Amino acid sequence: MNATIREIKSDAILLAEADKKSHEMQPFFGEGNRMHLLNFYLCNDMFLALADGMITVNDEPENLRKLIDAFRKGGGEGKALSLQAHVAYAPSEQEALDAAYDQWRTNIFESNLLSDIKNVAQFDVLGNQVRREDVCQAVRVSSDLVQHRAWLYQYLELGFDHVYLHEVGPDQERFVDVFAEHVLPALKQ
Repeated sequence: MNATIREIKSDAILLAEADKKSHEMQPFFGEGNRMHLLNFYLCNDMFLALADGMITVNDEPENLRKLIDAFRKGGGEGKALSLQAHVAYAPSEQEALDAAYDQWRTNIFESNLLSDIKNVAQFDVLGNQVRREDVCQAVRVSSDLVQHRAWLYQYLELGFDHVYLHEVGPDQERFVDVFAEHVLPALKQ
């Protein structure tokens, strides 16, 4: 299947979520990469086994470890792992938290809840129910650059090949300058 896709579009990149247990995929793929069923439905499991890599967003380390393990067991051994890390940095903790809350509070909900929202007013009502500390579950919020380095290093230790930083606050120039000078060089060591 992967070879067929490559013939059609040689630069195709296949990605999938890895929230399935590897034994759940066995009926579709059997041993190795020989398919046992020709009429199986296109599902997450198929793409998991064919994926070129995995992309996810920051989460607690134990959740990321489970996700990585599932991906590896499901056919992702040796394939690239990428992470988008949502961060909020500012010179003070309060400013960092305020920026994260202002810009990101409506993005902390599960996708099944968000898919039921029908208009902007409902979105605003939902966002207004979020407490400031709730945002810290989805965004790494801190004015401490050592803390930001520790979070990023933790992702690298988990096995991520690429970590893409997403500053959720409005001051992108400050973020780029500060992280380029004080955070990223320390990760190379």
